[in-house]
Amino acid sequence: MSGGVLNALYVRGDLDRVAERGGLDPADLVGRTGEAFVALEVDASSDFEDDPDLSEASTTFGEAIRLQLTAFGTDDVLRYDHWRAGRLARRLHLAPNVWTAVEGVPEPWEERALLGSPQRGASATLDTRGVLAALIKHVGLPAIWPR
Repeated sequence: MSGGVLNALYVRGDLDRVAERGGLDPADLVGRTGEAFVALEVDASSDFEDDPDLSEASTTFGEAIRLQLTAFGTDDVLRYDHWRAGRLARRLHLAPNVWTAVEGVPEPWEERALLGSPQRGASATLDTRGVLAALIKHVGLPAIWPR
């Protein structure tokens, strides 16, 4: 991703299980599977939700992640919301260069990908492509981009 916007909702499970529980045709999800998650929604919309409520999706599928990011260099934005069984597990929001939300329990991928532990109000710069690569590798998100 050399630059652009990713706005995606991921849920835990394999393609057939996700299609069945979500009432979807498995053909609509082909190419959207990762090691542990399937991308239900993927687009290039920058209409980011401030604090998405993933309680329903995470109850249905066990886990849900909303990943919203822009990658343009100096003004990168990261919004990561991870829910398990109807409850918020981790929320990380980085507006350009400042952590605006840090909630929940730190996850193993963060220390390496974020080069430290995020603190609300602290300044930070990060490589959104590196964060996305870490999420693909360590969390099992699919490597999929908006068309």
